[in-house]
Amino acid sequence: MQTRSWMSDIADERDVSLINIPGTHDSCTYRASQREGLGFVKTQNMSLDEQLENGCRFLDIRVRRYNNKFVIHHGKYYLHLNFDDVVKACTSFLNKNPSECIMMSIKEECSSHNSSKSVQEVFEDYYYRSPSTWFVENYIPKLKDVRGKILLLRRFKITEGSLPLGIDFKFEDNTSFKYTFNKPLKHELVCEDYYTPWSVNLKKKAIINNLSLSNHSSNEKILFVTFLSGTNFIKMITPLKLAREINHWFLHKYGETKSRMGVVMYDFAAPKYLQNIIRKNFNNK
Repeated sequence: MQTRSWMSDIADERDVSLINIPGTHDSCTYRASQREGLGFVKTQNMSLDEQLENGCRFLDIRVRRYNNKFVIHHGKYYLHLNFDDVVKACTSFLNKNPSECIMMSIKEECSSHNSSKSVQEVFEDYYYRSPSTWFVENYIPKLKDVRGKILLLRRFKITEGSLPLGIDFKFEDNTSFKYTFNKPLKHELVCEDYYTPWSVNLKKKAIINNLSLSNHSSNEKILFVTFLSGTNFIKMITPLKLAREINHWFLHKYGETKSRMGVVMYDFAAPKYLQNIIRKNFNNK
């Protein structure tokens, strides 16, 4: 199937929350070795370019403030990428495929180094270089409003009274949760991010429960996000170990399902997994 511009087949008026979107958890860890951090650092094999070319439209970016710029981390581990590299990969892809939108979650990891600016201030430095690249409103847009843009989902605090700076992607820790990020418009986030499961079966149960909510919801203004990722250091369940079982199980269980899922986030995403989510937007593919 064609994955570079699959959003070109989706109507302009469709809310982003009604599109089934494949994403990657800790998207930039492909540069880590499998041995690093006892196998708990690496969560992806494909580069950002490969992820986007194969249909991924949600990137999970973890940043550290370093000399008042962003470098890319997973926890304390530097991934030999800077935020400029991430933005360049995204803008290059969008320039070639203007029908597409890339959703990007940004979260700070690791303590800052030699930085006087807040996360908000550092991000704004990047934003104001090319504001037309970004969609930074705090509501669920229609696809026509974000084609050719990066839609920001913010996992960092901003100064009270600031102008909107992306969807307020506030997370509760290691659980499933519901959060109203725009109270006047009643736009909501429903998320499963049970990332330290005590067993694979408990992780499966959390996934099933969240997808049941998305499947049965008639509220078009809820953004559903389901993370298939997870680890457990005590039980030595590495990202790769969990992904090998969860990704196969998910493809088998939901391979033919055409229902509403929202965003589905993978560790060790592969083309067949990304295409499985994309197909759910089209009855004839």
